[in-house]
Amino acid sequence: TFIAPERPTTIANNRMTSRFAATLERAQKQKDEGNTLYKAGQLQEALAAYHAGHMETKSMLSGLSLKSQYTPQDGDEALIKAMKTLHVSLLNNMAVIHRARGNWPRVVSLTTAALETDASSAKAIKLRLAAHLELNQLNEAEKDVTLGTSIVDEEMNELRRRYTAVARAYEDRYKDAFRGFLTKK
Repeated sequence: TFIAPERPTTIANNRMTSRFAATLERAQKQKDEGNTLYKAGQLQEALAAYHAGHMETKSMLSGLSLKSQYTPQDGDEALIKAMKTLHVSLLNNMAVIHRARGNWPRVVSLTTAALETDASSAKAIKLRLAAHLELNQLNEAEKDVTLGTSIVDEEMNELRRRYTAVARAYEDRYKDAFRGFLTKK
């Protein structure tokens, strides 16, 4: 009896599936380690663990677009979704550490990267909005307030109140400045 060999694309796809699963497992271990270190107050070590996991997920996700021969197999979509979810979680966790350090520009860059993968990440929206407020980037903060309209929790409500108060203060300041400019003869 003749048994046809597997097609090269099928073999490659099976390898890709096992690589995805292995990468996902390694990245999840890095996240778990980071969470343990974060809870112990070891922020630098937690950041390093989150970063290592992030590099795993980033490498695998960016490689997807380069694999023109890759055709997702049954179950691969679930692995890809899990990889994206973990990727966003790692970016947000790194942003939390940078928020604690007051490194607001880094918070913005990490959460922007998270939102590029999952535009509905509530944690990323709230972290980025807080960073934009700290940096007095009101136009960007307004975009995040709009992006977060579906988020209903106390933290987001507080961020909206902060944004409104800061925006009103700036508006009043500019009205006063222009009022004086326009009334001078």
